[in-house]
Amino acid sequence: MSKTVSNWKIVFLDPLQIFPNPFFARSNLDDTIDEVFIEDAVKDLKQPVIVRPKGEGYELAFGHRRWMAFKAKGVKIPCIIRELSDEEMIDYAWDDVFHFEAHEPEDEARLILKRLDFKLRHAPKEYAKYGNDPLNVLKAMNAEQFSKYIKSREFSAPRGAEKSAKGRPAGTTKYPLPVPEVLVKIVETVFSELPAKRRIDWRTFLMHRLPLLEIPDEVKEELDSKEVRGSTRAKEAIAKVEDPDARRCLLEWAKEKPKVRVRDLDKRASVLNKVKDELEKAPEQEKEKLIDLILEKCPHPRQIKLEVERLKASETPSTIVDEDVKIYFKSCEDMSELGDGSVALIITSPPYWNKVEFNDVLSKAKTADEFFALMDPIVEECARVLMPSGKFALNWGEPIGEGKGENYYEEVYVHRWIELFKKHGLKLYAKIIWHKNPFYAIAMDRVRYDDAVKADAKVHLNWEWLLIFRKDGPTREGNTGITYEEWKNWTDAVWYIQAAQSVRNLAVFPDELVERIIKLYSFPGDIVLDPFAGTGTTLSVAKKLGRKAVGYEINKELQPIIQQKLVS
Repeated sequence: MSKTVSNWKIVFLDPLQIFPNPFFARSNLDDTIDEVFIEDAVKDLKQPVIVRPKGEGYELAFGHRRWMAFKAKGVKIPCIIRELSDEEMIDYAWDDVFHFEAHEPEDEARLILKRLDFKLRHAPKEYAKYGNDPLNVLKAMNAEQFSKYIKSREFSAPRGAEKSAKGRPAGTTKYPLPVPEVLVKIVETVFSELPAKRRIDWRTFLMHRLPLLEIPDEVKEELDSKEVRGSTRAKEAIAKVEDPDARRCLLEWAKEKPKVRVRDLDKRASVLNKVKDELEKAPEQEKEKLIDLILEKCPHPRQIKLEVERLKASETPSTIVDEDVKIYFKSCEDMSELGDGSVALIITSPPYWNKVEFNDVLSKAKTADEFFALMDPIVEECARVLMPSGKFALNWGEPIGEGKGENYYEEVYVHRWIELFKKHGLKLYAKIIWHKNPFYAIAMDRVRYDDAVKADAKVHLNWEWLLIFRKDGPTREGNTGITYEEWKNWTDAVWYIQAAQSVRNLAVFPDELVERIIKLYSFPGDIVLDPFAGTGTTLSVAKKLGRKAVGYEINKELQPIIQQKLVS
């Protein structure tokens, strides 16, 4: 049939002469065509497709599924041939896709962007300021709204505010603000024209649809090959995993559990990304173990990092300074080098949560509950290696109060330690107050005369706990080497000992404090353990007093400092 152009006249064309709409193509079109649909479509000749002339053939504007049905059957298809502009082709595709349920959200997002592009071209002068890119307009609108929100709340954007895809804070843009009203109206009109069941606003589009278009092609292939379809959020969750090995494992995991919740996928994807650096550095076998652990138990990222440190430490031999001192650069959660009941005395001061960074997992805990949950297996391991009647000397400083002014308050956590130790068979045996100095530097700015005048006085945190716990068992016979004068002075429940100068932001025990504890609670030749060895003060003092010392420290950078202290 010769090519004729008619607005309404129906003509029959060979489906092979027709090509898809150049502005829109469904990725799942083949999945929506079955034998029943094909038979029904070819019988109904009253619903023609709409095409426009293009070169020696035609481009399809409306009726993609019907065209596929006739093409599969190999029969001519009824068509209406119309001269259509590119924008009209987009409009027909819009009606086609949004009046048909089986379409992919990625296809929908592409079509929305293309229609936005054509509609925004009606304001060429304003649109040009945004690079003739609809995404730039949307992101500028988002930045403008964010700025208005900030001003309305009367605060500045928090540090680490949510980032855009290009790494720019959500409230900033290199394009002019405010966005011209004509562009804003066009954007809002396009989104308002979506059918009620599919309606989203431009903010939702930026948050949930746009990320689908930024998924790399190889990731899309993996998603489709694993049959992870039907859920936009499931695709987003899996696709956002940056490490390819981890993403592949999550895909397999999702395939094995077809009823897995999107929330579970999202949580695992988030953890995998947070420990991306650890996964990249881990050997292949260890990497597989870590990924399996995340997929099965989805632990907190800090626990994963602790597991990484444990695996790394398993490959790092202990540093044996001499026959009386051993330092293991690994997590003290696993002290398998020590036998059951082999240690007479433990002296340590664990890192504080959310206070000072010690390059370890415990100090990065954000809450007390999280901190004590991480300490639980460590105390359990300490109880295992401690001999009957052995002592555990814990140094603990209560944290600085929270809040300001009338909202200020303080918390005490010593009871949490007592409960934790009791859980693992260690009972509180003695309580000592370590008075560090009269004006504890870290507390200076919070203790003010002005508060006292107003009957709101605060006190200096110039002291810390020394809690002595005892494991059940008969008292041992021997001589600690303590003198009568030392016994008389040291059994005072308040110890006035000047705090030692910190090293690399690490709190350091003064030698005198460690010496008192060792002489009070161990015999020469006993093993003294510090599971958080730090700079090695406990180890060096124990060696000087004729004890054998064992230390655990995850920060191998402290090795030179420990060795120097032991030698000196």
